[in-house]
Amino acid sequence: MLPGRRRARARGAQQGPVAATQAAANAITGFPAVNADARARFFAAVAHELRSPLQGRGLDEALRQRAQELTPLGRADIRVEGRAPTLPPLVAAHATRIAGEALTNAVRHAGAQRISVELGGSRKLLRITVRDDGRGLPDELRPGSNGLRSMRERAATIGGTLEVEHADGGGTVVALQVPLNAIPQEVS
Repeated sequence: MLPGRRRARARGAQQGPVAATQAAANAITGFPAVNADARARFFAAVAHELRSPLQGRGLDEALRQRAQELTPLGRADIRVEGRAPTLPPLVAAHATRIAGEALTNAVRHAGAQRISVELGGSRKLLRITVRDDGRGLPDELRPGSNGLRSMRERAATIGGTLEVEHADGGGTVVALQVPLNAIPQEVS
């Protein structure tokens, strides 16, 4: 890769997911060796990531459906309990992606058998807690793994905090809190 392209991609990654995607798109289209099929797959993946994960559903329903989708992939009993407050679209989209990633990690990487998602909050605060009984967090993350970094970036984008900790007795707890008082109302 050319040094200038490497710097542009790194700059994009520091500015957030959308800028990183644009930087990667600029880099991939500049290489003639990348065939049209590979470019088409790349842009289809980008379009999938940028669309709203809710598709007209509420956060609660979207997470329950994600739990149903993940159940056949492992042996986990996944329960989604509680209700989320009414959310601005931007918060709902990012919160869905964060909780969905936590569920996916628990099933695919931690080998969890029990996973609970607790939704709650008020007009001023969203709380989502995902607990699992899996292997817990590794001492070191896999090179190139982006899941936790992406979850933290999404939380920061909506003014929230994300805590990822070892659970008492094993497993992992992922807790998202988002104050809802000064959040933009639209997905950008």
